[in-house]
Amino acid sequence: MGPADALRAVKLIRPRLTVPMHYNTFQAITQDPEAFAAACKEAGFAAKVLQPGEEMTL
Repeated sequence: MGPADALRAVKLIRPRLTVPMHYNTFQAITQDPEAFAAACKEAGFAAKVLQPGEEMTL
């Protein structure tokens, strides 16, 4: 799923928080998570990009 499809999914699911994952682990899936988070915020959804090794408690 690329960023456009992921944003479409966010709009359908309407989560309280979106955390992008599974990007930039291989050259074929190189993405800009900050751009995706900005697109989520522009659409009215909260998003947080975690740095490598950063944890988040839900």
